[in-house]
Amino acid sequence: MEYLTSMHAQAAVFLKTVGFGFLWGIGYDLLRLLRRITVPDRSAAPWDIAFGAASAYITFLYGLTQNGGRVRVHLLAAQCLGFLVWTTAAGVPFRRTVSRSLRRFDRLRGRLSVRTARIAAAWSSKTQNMKERFKQEIKKVVKRSKKNQNPS
Repeated sequence: MEYLTSMHAQAAVFLKTVGFGFLWGIGYDLLRLLRRITVPDRSAAPWDIAFGAASAYITFLYGLTQNGGRVRVHLLAAQCLGFLVWTTAAGVPFRRTVSRSLRRFDRLRGRLSVRTARIAAAWSSKTQNMKERFKQEIKKVVKRSKKNQNPS
């Protein structure tokens, strides 16, 4: 049993925890992307609450595996540091690219919906005309069949 943890081991756990926070930053931005795609009204509260609950649970499990279940404030600070490094430095170009892509996608979807509506209207009128012609043909066939029936 080890009573005192060496500085090397503490530094290694600290750096792993910074990396863990960095990964949580990536996970948050991916969740943000999913939220922007799936939720049209941008209601973020349930998504953020779920992310916070998952973060607390995973942080607890991470603390159990990396630090033997001992709560250390410097490890929580290291996780926050990793998250902030992603959010302020590395995540900025990612979020900018995602925002541009989503705006382009929305514009394209708007253009496609207008074209689709026009195509649907044209198709509807053509099918309506075809329906009317089909009804007339059926009436003619029924009329001819009645004429050709011989009373027995």
